[in-house]
Amino acid sequence: MTLKKNKNILDYLVLLLLVVTYLTLVMLVSFNPKEIKLFTLGFASLYFFWGIYHHHKEKSLHPKITLEYLIVALLGSWLIIGIF
Repeated sequence: MTLKKNKNILDYLVLLLLVVTYLTLVMLVSFNPKEIKLFTLGFASLYFFWGIYHHHKEKSLHPKITLEYLIVALLGSWLIIGIF
């Protein structure tokens, strides 16, 4: 059980690093909406692929999970791009 938790911690640390990097980049270019859109689409793509990788590694990847990550990435991108 502990070994599995440690593997998951590494996955979530990678996700946290992606989020922090995205937020830092957005704050650095807050004056340029085109760059924010570009970073948002890049982050959404990385989030989607991170989710697929994570569940594939855990052997819990199903079409519904893939669809869920895709919908969250698209809706999140749409919301953030809509703001800028």
